[in-house]
Amino acid sequence: MDANKVKSRQGMAAQGLKLVIAIAFAVPAALFAIVGHPFGVGKGSKHHNLRGNLFVSVLRALLASGKWAPGASMTNMQKVTGLGADIKGKRWIAPYTAPAPPEDSCRDVVMGAIERLMPDKKHARATTAAEIVSVEGEWQGVRPNVDDNEPEPKIPDSEKYQRLVEACTTKATTLYFHGGGYHFGDPGTHRKTTLKLAELSGGRVFSVRYRLAPQNAFPAALIDALVSYLTLLYPPPDALHEPISAQDIVISGDSAGGHLSACLVQLLLELRRSKTTVKWYGKQRDIPLPAGLALNSPWLDIGLHLVQLGDQQRIKHDYLRVPDAKKNWTYRIAHEAGVWPPVVPRENLIVEDHLLTHPLVSLITADWEGCPPVYVCTGWEILSVEDAFFAKKLHSIGVPIQFEDYEGMPHCFGMTLKGNGSDKCLASWSKFIRTAVENPGSISSSATCIKAKSLEEIPLQFDELSTISQKQAEAVIFTE
Repeated sequence: MDANKVKSRQGMAAQGLKLVIAIAFAVPAALFAIVGHPFGVGKGSKHHNLRGNLFVSVLRALLASGKWAPGASMTNMQKVTGLGADIKGKRWIAPYTAPAPPEDSCRDVVMGAIERLMPDKKHARATTAAEIVSVEGEWQGVRPNVDDNEPEPKIPDSEKYQRLVEACTTKATTLYFHGGGYHFGDPGTHRKTTLKLAELSGGRVFSVRYRLAPQNAFPAALIDALVSYLTLLYPPPDALHEPISAQDIVISGDSAGGHLSACLVQLLLELRRSKTTVKWYGKQRDIPLPAGLALNSPWLDIGLHLVQLGDQQRIKHDYLRVPDAKKNWTYRIAHEAGVWPPVVPRENLIVEDHLLTHPLVSLITADWEGCPPVYVCTGWEILSVEDAFFAKKLHSIGVPIQFEDYEGMPHCFGMTLKGNGSDKCLASWSKFIRTAVENPGSISSSATCIKAKSLEEIPLQFDELSTISQKQAEAVIFTE
């Protein structure tokens, strides 16, 4: 037999064995969930239906085992998550690529903000600057009066966009950044969520395909985010859309995309504080703030510094765990793909190590004075510690903040689980987007616990959301 064929078969057999081992780690968790659920045994049975309990239990077991994605490489998984679902039925998808602007100003203002905000200027290291590139995205909206299997019409993207706009009932425009740990994901993987936001808000969504890590470390994604926002405000010559007022735009995202969303708004706040403008297609432009910031399970501190100070029993309801270097599958598959370690040595997959305490990376240390209204929803997850701290901090300085804490729910549950809790989450998220555009003055701060299953709303006090003081948080962040 040909030597290459033998080698190929041996490789397939090895990958098959890895898959069997990975499944074996999940079997006990699945059996426990199925058998125990009717009797109320286990963490998930009290808060989920059987399907949700099974999903969370199996995913938790796989991630904890370190056997997740056996045999996969980082680049292959990025390609797979970038494929997206078929475009058909009640959805308009109009792809658009924002060309790289002719000036370097977007990169320069980002690098300038990083330098100005450096917490320890005396010992600061130079940050590697990312290049400005074209940024792909998708205009997304509702396609009414067709059935779910109606094929996508073969018409120009410009016409798709016009029909998308005609179906909108509000001016609300959501600039969306997907989650995926900054490693995976794509506008295609998040269409179900973003199209639901478009439907419920009555508006349109521009979902961005930003550069992923570890190949593109911070601030590459932030530069892409800034280019995307400026593209909405001041369209390039070939754009599908007309100029969009900042007061009609809500910046939104989930998980790592929530971080990028908040990072972009913090950048805009810093540019306003420093009276910095940007040169964009030959004109010096001011960059106004958006109407709002809407975050689902946002990852606000890349270093996860505050998790150790949170309620450890509460966060056990999540399927995510604080990364263990020995079991961190993302490092493994990045190494197997040949994209790790990087040319410029660092330990963190996403950001250069000296930036882990930077306020554009650890957003809970940033100055949020003057921020537009904010919506945050979170579950009983590892990110809930920093999310609750963030909400308390915003309220203390007078930023309008609507905070929803969903009892017993895991990370990004509203996007992964089916049920009334997920429907409630999407409805609240979309309502905030619409209200921030149509009636921003009506947004008042509130903190609410949403009970599992019953969806009873229990008012919370902001002062009691987190027992962590700003001084304690900074002590943990800046001494690690």
